[in-house]
Order: sequence, then structure tokens, then C-alpha cells
Amino acid sequence: MHHDAAVSDPLGLPEIRIHIGQFLDTRDILACILVCHAWAKDFSGFLWSTITFDKSIQEKLTKENFQRHESHIRKLTLLDHGSFLDDAWAGTHCSNVSYLAIFPDLTALSTRRRLLLLRSMEAFHLAENTDTDALEPTLHSSSQDEEQDPTAKKLMRLVEQQHHLRGLSENCAAVSRTCSNDFAKQLCRHPNRLVHLHLSKWNTTVPELNMLIFNSPHLEGLRFKGLVLLTPNSAQEIVEESLSSASESIAAPRQLLQFRQIRRLDLQTFHTSTPLLEIDCPEAVSIQLSGYDMAESFSPNIHQQQQHSSRAHYGHIWNCPKSRTLLYTGQAKVVEGPELKDTLTSILQSAHHLSKIVLACTLEIGPSVMSRILNDHSSTLTILHFPYSTGLTSSHILKVLTTCRNLVEFKGSEDYLVGQQLLLDPQPWVCIRLERLRVRFGLSAFLARAGHLDFGAVVGDQAGTLVSREDTMKQEIQALYGQLSRLTRLTVLDLSGTGSVDRITRGIPWTMAAGLGQLSTLTNLETLHVTDWEREMGYLEAEWMVRHWPRLDNLYNLRNRDLEPWTKFVRFLRFFKEAKQSLAQETG
Repeated sequence: MHHDAAVSDPLGLPEIRIHIGQFLDTRDILACILVCHAWAKDFSGFLWSTITFDKSIQEKLTKENFQRHESHIRKLTLLDHGSFLDDAWAGTHCSNVSYLAIFPDLTALSTRRRLLLLRSMEAFHLAENTDTDALEPTLHSSSQDEEQDPTAKKLMRLVEQQHHLRGLSENCAAVSRTCSNDFAKQLCRHPNRLVHLHLSKWNTTVPELNMLIFNSPHLEGLRFKGLVLLTPNSAQEIVEESLSSASESIAAPRQLLQFRQIRRLDLQTFHTSTPLLEIDCPEAVSIQLSGYDMAESFSPNIHQQQQHSSRAHYGHIWNCPKSRTLLYTGQAKVVEGPELKDTLTSILQSAHHLSKIVLACTLEIGPSVMSRILNDHSSTLTILHFPYSTGLTSSHILKVLTTCRNLVEFKGSEDYLVGQQLLLDPQPWVCIRLERLRVRFGLSAFLARAGHLDFGAVVGDQAGTLVSREDTMKQEIQALYGQLSRLTRLTVLDLSGTGSVDRITRGIPWTMAAGLGQLSTLTNLETLHVTDWEREMGYLEAEWMVRHWPRLDNLYNLRNRDLEPWTKFVRFLRFFKEAKQSLAQETG
């Protein structure tokens, strides 16, 4: 009888209801709970699947009520981990958490915990003119010695209690760096089944970090924020002794950091005083670095090694043959010396099939790094970004466009692609799959004799002849329009530039007189950036854009958006769009 009822109404089966409950939002779950007692029993657990523990929960729930439903918790975020652990909110049935996040938030702490924390941070206010490095050991050793070690132990017991824990994110350093360090040291000695791990502010050594990887055989995603890799004194002495000798090779052994099975590695603000380090990432498909800093005291040693060793890299040697993504984000306070370039070159040389390279930093890239990118990865690259970087020439930028066939997105550096280079090197752009192009473009701005390769050169019929600025600019514009017309998949086009630049005219005129009609093939264009040619644009250009670029919705002018010619052009564009829509509605 029960079987017949279930067939006629599938929701009569608890298994079906539980499966459906996984896809419902809170409002729908509450509605299901109100249907009947049986539905309430099946659906109430989903209200507890994701819990954020903060001050508000402590005010609205009792500990007994929390423990009655704790077996349903799958994702637990602790904004006030001190109260949660000290007051023993988690009972014996809080063992099914699959993702645990510990993100202390000062505003979310209870009043008692906030007062304790503020007292521990008084040293910061008293030491306004004191050296931070000298103050740091005092803060970390004396401010919360009484609480930190027990808190780390309680956190570790909570982790050990979970049978299905696959993700762990910890940022205890926001309130206690010693607690964060102690917790990480305990975690590295504890075998686990974690798949994703995020630790913050950990001072460790190579053997200790290798132990963490060894005890986490299922770990695929590893992220460190503020990792400090220390060198034992004995290793430092060996390095100094080997450098003092005049031998041709370095006798000091390299330390091997083994990331074994890690597929996604993210090092945010990575500091190390280990000059001889090999980083082995045989399975990594993504490497993200943010603030890669080698201690300044070791930089001279590394330069000395260059005189005694024939190896290609004197900083850190990376092995990441399967990596497909390299992302580096610099930080203003990080010293960026030659060791960083050696590190990037090592990764570029080791990886065989990089498809995404992003160097978002103020680093001067230089020809060595750029040559490595183009020579080794031009056939596989789909995304290439150089925001804020410098050190590239027009020929480098042009070579990207003429060699990277599979490129989908290209964001150039602070350097300009000069129109004159298009005349000197008229090779067709092969990146016909390009969808987003952001490159600073400039036109030649004054007279010069042909045959030169600097900014002042222009092209004439024969070497030594003079070509007028107007003729040169027309040739450059026509060359650029001809190349852009091949990129039929473009959705974003930004050839604008900012700041004052000598000897070139920024941007390009998007006008009918300049040959805008050649770009009728860009039917997928959605976003266009305009720079410095607003006065030349009028109703003819607006009508043409609406007719040939039907998807164009975003038009940006970063410099002269308030000029009357620009605002007038925008009104024309809006008028023709509305007229086209009205006509389509009438005919439809």
C-alpha cells in the first residue's frame, strides 16, 4: 500500500525529498517544513547545513539547541572561534563538517572576546614610533601566551573530530599569529584527507612543509597567505662557507620543497631566506604568486653564486611541467630584484603548455622573460596579461599578435604599440580567435627621416625622404584598421592610453573619414574605449556604429567624458539605438 502511494506521489518517499532539498533555497525549505511533520523532519536539516558562528548566533540560539542539530552541519564558518571553542559549543555529534573556515572578525566577536583582543593589541598603539620588526617578537610572545596555545589545541581537536573534512581555511593570524603558527605546526603532523587547504602567517621550514604535504595525500589545492620559509642556521653556514671558496660549483646542497600531488598552488606574500631552493610541483596545473620576496641579506650571495656556478638560475628553481596557468601579482612593499625574474624564467622554462600568463605587477619584464614566453608558449597561450608592467617594446607587443594563434585575451603593458611599427612589420595578425584586446596604441607625431627604428621614424618610399605627419598617420591608421578587421570575434577593444607620452599621439580616430568603414566585420563588438579623438566623432559615426555593431553597449572615454563633443556623440548614439529598436518592434 505504501509502495503504491509512493508511485502515485514520489514526494512521499523520504529519499526523494532529501535529494530535492539539496537544491532549494532557505525560503523554499521553510515552506516545505510547514507541510507536515514528516516533511519537517526531512527538510529541517538543510537549514543547518551552512552555519556562520558569530555574535548574533550566540544571542539567538542556546548551546543545547545548536548541539541538537549539529550533525546536519556541512559548512561551518567561525567568526568568533574563541567563544565557540572556549564555551564548548561543538558537541560529540559535530563530526560531519566537510568545509571548515576560521576567519576571526573583530566586529563579529563577543564583547568579552573583543576586550581581550583590544588589550592584547595595546602594544601597537604604544609603539607608534618603534621599529615594527623589533616589536613583533614581543607582541607574538607575550600578548596572549595564556590563550593561544590552548586555542590552537582546541582547533586541532575540532579538526580531528570531523570524519568528512575536505576543505579547511584558517586565518587566525588576524587576531593571534602565534595561535596560527601553532595550529599549522600541529596540522602538519596529523594525517588528514583534506582536498583544499588555506593557511595564513606560518613561519616554517622546508622539512616541516614537506611533512604537511606528505600527511595530506589527497590535497589538491594549497594556499598560503604570508608564508615565511626559514633556513636553519646550519644550512646558512654551509652556504656562506661554499661561497667563500673559489670553487667552480656550489657545494651547498639545495633544499627540495616537494609539493607532490598539489594541482593548484597559491602563495600570497611568500617570504624566504633560503637561497638554494628547488620547488617541485610535478602535478601543478595552476601556480599563483603574490609578493615573491627573497631576503635582502641573501641577495649578494646569489649574485656571488653567478660567478661560481654555470647553472641557468641562481634563485629558486621550479619544476612544474604540467602547469597551464602562471599568475604573479606584485605588491608595493615587496622588493622586486633580479631573483624574481630568475624565478619567473624558471617557471616559464619548466612548464610545457602554459595557456594563461598574468604578470600583474610593476615589474620591468624585459626581453629575456618576454622571449621565453613567445618562444616556448606562443602556440598554447589563450590569455596573456601584462597590466602595470613595463620594459616591452612595440616589436614585442606586435610579435604577440603575429605569433600567438590561439590567443583569446590580450592585455598589454604600460608600453605603447606605435603605429609606425605596423608599417615596418606588416605581417598579418594570426590571433583570429581574439575576443578581448587591450593595448595602448599611439600614432607617429612628427617629421623624421625614414629608415630609423625609434619613435621618431616614419616610413617613406626611399630611405632619406621626408614624409608628412598627416600622410604617415593615415598609413598607420589604415594598417591598424586592416589588422583589426581580421579579428571578427572581438567583443572588447581598448586601444586607449593614459598619461602624457612624448612623440606619439594616443589612441586612434574612430571616424568615417579615417576609414572606420573597414571595421564592419566586428559585428560581435560590445565594448569600445575612445581616447583623444572625441571632437572628430559625430552623428555619421554614431549611425554607422549602431548599424554595423549591433551588440555595442559600452562606450568608454576615460579622459574627456565631460567634453561637449563627446556628450553630443553619446546622445546621437542613444538616439539611433532607440530608433532602431522602435523600428524593429514595428516591423516585428
